[in-house]
Amino acid sequence: AATKIWLISYIIFLPSINLLLARYNRKSHYILLLIGLVLFALTGYRTTPIAIMLSALITLYYTRDVDLKYIILAILAIAVVLLAVGFIAVQAISWQHWSLNPVELVSYRAAFTLNILSKAIENQFATMGNLFYATLTGFFTHSDARVLVGQATLGQVHSITSTIFGPALLDFGILGMILQMFLLGLILKTLHSIQNYKKEIFSAFYGILLAQTIIWIETGPTDVVVWLFYIIGIFLIIHFLRGAKHEI
Repeated sequence: AATKIWLISYIIFLPSINLLLARYNRKSHYILLLIGLVLFALTGYRTTPIAIMLSALITLYYTRDVDLKYIILAILAIAVVLLAVGFIAVQAISWQHWSLNPVELVSYRAAFTLNILSKAIENQFATMGNLFYATLTGFFTHSDARVLVGQATLGQVHSITSTIFGPALLDFGILGMILQMFLLGLILKTLHSIQNYKKEIFSAFYGILLAQTIIWIETGPTDVVVWLFYIIGIFLIIHFLRGAKHEI
């Protein structure tokens, strides 16, 4: 379950391990990566171990001369973790009785999430900003933004994902969704351009943001911790631009 300890641990661990990987090439840091991966996988969440593995892969790709075979192996490992953690977590929920295998379960979830997106398109402005507010404050007020998605699309009190487009559509309509995607793309593109020259912390946070955004494609931007990482990314961009201005 999500707890304040989990949130603080994730906020500290994910940037720290990526910064270490970006700056140093030490075997001990890969051991730390593995330990963190196992511990977060034990929580039953799919997104955290996937984010750890994917962000580390992206960080290493931009800061090391990684052989193609290792990239392929890492992608396969991410797929295995995705299937395994998701399947085990579902089986551990006593009120759910699935007869699907891990691959079928992923296909089912993808189809279901796309169906929810269709309903979000039909119900634009249904939440009128409440979903984003719940995303930012929900952890501290014990409310779940994804439950609001379920209420707005299905009329049921269930935690539901709606792709990266769904929450913005439910809150602010098509224009809000377009603005969201423009801002996310602008931040990612700017960080990508900066990290091509500066590496280290810029590569680390680019890896984190890109990994989390890829995950958002399915889960949707309803995680306050990821928005926090985006705010840090904005501050890094501002810091770089100020430094570049002084150098001119």
